[in-house]
Amino acid sequence: MRTNGLIFILALIAQSGAVSLFAQQNGVYPASLETEIRGINQTLENPQTNDTGRYDALVRLARIQILSGDIEAAAVTWEQAAYAVAGKRDDAALLENAACLMAMGEWDKADANVRIVLLTARDDRKSYIKAKYLSAQIEAFRSGSNVVLDSYLDDTDFAQEKAAIYYILWKTSGLDEYKNRLLIEYPESPETKSLLVESGVVTGVSIFPGAMWLLSGQSFPVSAAKAIQAPAGKLETASLPALQTGLFTTRNNALAQQSRLATCGFEASVSLRQAGGAEYWIVSVPSGSDLNSTVLKLKEAGFEALPVF
Repeated sequence: MRTNGLIFILALIAQSGAVSLFAQQNGVYPASLETEIRGINQTLENPQTNDTGRYDALVRLARIQILSGDIEAAAVTWEQAAYAVAGKRDDAALLENAACLMAMGEWDKADANVRIVLLTARDDRKSYIKAKYLSAQIEAFRSGSNVVLDSYLDDTDFAQEKAAIYYILWKTSGLDEYKNRLLIEYPESPETKSLLVESGVVTGVSIFPGAMWLLSGQSFPVSAAKAIQAPAGKLETASLPALQTGLFTTRNNALAQQSRLATCGFEASVSLRQAGGAEYWIVSVPSGSDLNSTVLKLKEAGFEALPVF
């Protein structure tokens, strides 16, 4: 069963360090993302900034763009960071670019960058392992083949990603075996909370404090352990979410997708959101009474969908 991997990929990106970036640097959060971005741009525009300084500034900017929900811009910035130092490629940045491309549904471009790392970075163990992991995800989401990803469950190199692998395998195969093992082995993990939301055990909360949280206004999920113990028949009814199919920095691009959706028979709307002093145009369609069915129809028509509660 092929399904939409956008939700979880965005969550993985969000866990890459964007939320804790400012606390790591100063112990406090800045007054606004706009102020931080302005300072970074000044560094990038300064002719005195050397390659290393430019790289550091680009990495900071990419993380802020993810925090703001601008995955499209982050993908561009990560690629710039990957080649910011003359004569050297930063594979960590290139893989972050690939993850963003995956979230955008740009599977071929993501796969090309991941393969570059797989072919040339065997001496960089950390990047090589991450490239293998991303490659297995691409294969699972794009072709429906879980063979490689399933084999990583018993591989110590991917022990820290085991809960995530269970979740992805459940999403792509629909087999309860993976869901049950995730619930039993990792009851408090973000992946379990995501599973519980999608299964209807927990309602009205976001799956993760993910990359879109500034734009959607979603709340953090409740404890998975408490959700598992919730009495049958007393679960609240969830309001139907919208399905976000695109996030753009320009209105014309959003309107173009709205037109494509209309051509495919979907009733899409375009809304404006602001975050960090920037404007974003979000395209969404009603989920209808059967969210999964609508997601699959969108997928068949060539659109990735992100539920926004």
